[in-house]
This record gives sequence, structure tokens and C-alpha cells, in this order.
Amino acid sequence: MTNGGFSLGKRWNRFWFTGEARLSLSVCRIGVATSVLLSLYKLHTPNFDSALAKLPVELYDPVGILRLLGPGVPSAGLLGALQTIAWLATIAMLFGLAARVSTIVSLVAALALASFQSSFSPGWHHVYPLVFLAQIPLVFAPVGDVLSIDALIRKLRRLAPPSRDRGNYVWGVRLVQFAIALVFFNAFHHKIIQAGFSL
Repeated sequence: MTNGGFSLGKRWNRFWFTGEARLSLSVCRIGVATSVLLSLYKLHTPNFDSALAKLPVELYDPVGILRLLGPGVPSAGLLGALQTIAWLATIAMLFGLAARVSTIVSLVAALALASFQSSFSPGWHHVYPLVFLAQIPLVFAPVGDVLSIDALIRKLRRLAPPSRDRGNYVWGVRLVQFAIALVFFNAFHHKIIQAGFSL
């Protein structure tokens, strides 16, 4: 039993922390940032003042991160600022400029915009959870070590590349894969199992 548990632990650690995934993690960053940009394009509102005037504010029920702001509808100025910040931060994430910080800011701002759109409907729009769940692991991972402006700046300044264990890159890629698989499994469960194997 002890040997079996030890072997299982080794396999677990090998899965999450063994391998060379520095390039793969940066590719994940680029792919997820592209998905967030496409989501922002769908969420884009040219004028929040006119948009708020047309929305049924009496139906507003904040979901997600907007619950932190209370029950009131956010102002047009705040929503406009969040939209600008989300675009700029996600573009910075795409190109790896201040990669860790831009990934965090992109996630918070874009998630707030998606939460706002979903606060007027009974449930979340299905496309957004996949994007943001895939983005969350990247917040904690070293996503800017290669294929990034950060890496180029370090090279131009003749700074040594970050000395990290290779396992620091693997778990980020694995968690992105897990998040995507989880969303599709959840869709399978609700659409097939709960619906009695009926689409």
C-alpha cells in the first residue's frame, strides 16, 4: 500500500511538474489572449450612456465579480473605463508586455464586462466561462518568459533569463487544459445526461 501510494504520488508530480513547457505556456497565453480579444469584440459597446438608457434596469441582477459593487447598475463612466482597460490589458497580454500584470488586469476587467452583460439575463452566456476559466491559471504562471516583449526587453538589456525549474511551466499548461476539459464535460453533463440524452 505504501509503495503504491508513493508510486501514485510520483506519477501525480510527474504529470503536473515534469517536462519542458516554457514555449507551450507562452503559446497558451497568446491563444487565450486572442480568445479574450474576440470576447471583448462581442461585448464591445460604443456608447454606454445610450446602452444603459435602452436596458431594462429593473431586471438588473449583478452576477460574478459585479456583486462586489452592490445591487446598483454600474455607471456608464465605469463601464467605459473597464472596456478601455480590458482592451489595452489584453493586447499587452497578447504581446507579453508586463505579462503577469496585464493578464490579471485583463481577466478582472473583461470578466466585469461579461458579468454586466449577463446581469440582465437568467444565466451566463455559454461562451465566456470557457475563456475566463482558461485565463485564470495563467494569472499564476510565468507566462512572459518567452515569446514576449518582456523577454525581448530582458535580452536588449542583456539580463539573464529567469532561472525557474521546468516544472513551473508545466502546471500552467495542464491547468488550462483541465479548465477547457471541465467546461466541455459540464456541457456534456447538462445537455446530454440531464436532458435524457437529447440535444
